[in-house]
Amino acid sequence: MATNCTRREFLRIAGVAASAAVMAACGSPAPTAAPQPTSKPQAAEATKAPAAEPTKAPVVPTAKAVTGNVRWRTRPADAGEQAVYQQLNDEIAKKLQGISVTYDPAPVQGYLDKALAEFSAGTAPDIIWLPGASYSAYAAKGVLLDVMPYLQASSTLTPKSFYASVMNEMTHEGKIYGLPRDISTEVVYYNADLFKAKGLTDPCDLAAKDQWTWETFLSSAQALTTDENKDGVNDTWGCSITVWWATYWYFILAAGGNLWNKERTKCTLNTPEVVKGMQFMCDLFHTHKVAPAPGAQIDAAALFNTGKLGMLFSGRWSVPGLRKQAKGFTWNVVEMPKGPAGKATFLFWGPYAVAKSTKNPDATWKVLEQLCSVEAQIKIAELGTNIPSRDDETARQAVLKSTPPANNKAFFDGIPYATVEPAPWTVNMDELMWAHLDPAAQRVFTKEITPQKFADTICQELDPIFAKGLK
Repeated sequence: MATNCTRREFLRIAGVAASAAVMAACGSPAPTAAPQPTSKPQAAEATKAPAAEPTKAPVVPTAKAVTGNVRWRTRPADAGEQAVYQQLNDEIAKKLQGISVTYDPAPVQGYLDKALAEFSAGTAPDIIWLPGASYSAYAAKGVLLDVMPYLQASSTLTPKSFYASVMNEMTHEGKIYGLPRDISTEVVYYNADLFKAKGLTDPCDLAAKDQWTWETFLSSAQALTTDENKDGVNDTWGCSITVWWATYWYFILAAGGNLWNKERTKCTLNTPEVVKGMQFMCDLFHTHKVAPAPGAQIDAAALFNTGKLGMLFSGRWSVPGLRKQAKGFTWNVVEMPKGPAGKATFLFWGPYAVAKSTKNPDATWKVLEQLCSVEAQIKIAELGTNIPSRDDETARQAVLKSTPPANNKAFFDGIPYATVEPAPWTVNMDELMWAHLDPAAQRVFTKEITPQKFADTICQELDPIFAKGLK
């Protein structure tokens, strides 16, 4: 994950038009039972002894050797990340004798277009990283392999090896079509030196006293926003907020609203809490003017890197870039500010999914086990890009010690109350989000419609999509 915009682009690419056209070409085959692992030791049969000779000891056959070719894919953000994955590939190849392992990276641009075309042609990689929100749509089309039999037979992994909230999102009707590679909560990145220069309380200190709220966030943003020349051009901005589903949904959740009901079968965006959350976010742009308005053509990352931006919302994927480019000042992270309804954040995740077209499922599982090992996840985490999906103290400690930022604990503190990036089995998330919800929300933040108008009309647009289910 490189930036908010990058992740948003991944999810947008798998929009309803592309999904419908390419997946239809797959023929939507009905899911079949996953092949049972064949690498378990076979029971030995006692050798019958000739009557005239002493009984011979039974011969216990060794487990069937697992061989085959396995190709796997991620979409590295840069050459450095790609090199780490290649090194991981080479180490796995040495460890798994008899299995040929090939890392096949694909660029950010067009990543899902390429994946869809390959699934259609039956040439997808054996293992492929997918955005969490697109996972169920792929699984529902029958192009992914249920690996639950392998997970149940594994001697190194169990469902409890990973964070339960993500495993719950991935598992459907007793089946699971891969394993989670990474997670990240949404947090606030902030320029600690800028806070100090303005005489403001550090956000981590406010959070420790349970005082990091919408009110203190706003007052900090106002103090950090300056126009020294009084020419209408800000020298520094208090915050930057990318308008994408994770930000406006956060404000909705923190205000006490939600996108859907508990069953994820009906729109619930028509409540006063939804209006309240969207209005607060909208006011940051247009009333308080502490954040560049949508369409302002301002590079938030460049502003932050040069010390001219106080705060921005993002996930763990922003760390590598900031480590390289945010020089000359101290930056840190803190949990998202508490809203009127309490704490809220998102838990982003992405799975290593297994293609149903794999010709070597046993070998593919062996590689997947290695990719999801604590050791492998620590190697990737050291880049700063990902938080390991393993619910493991050794993996957590590796992240906590990988600085900056100093307060890596913020990424973990949000997990218990986070809303998991949804892969709903009740509705096509790509159609719901990109064809309908996001365009309507964008109109709120460009002031084409009011938050109240949005709430009054959006469910009429979304409920027919819920009624169709995951198609």
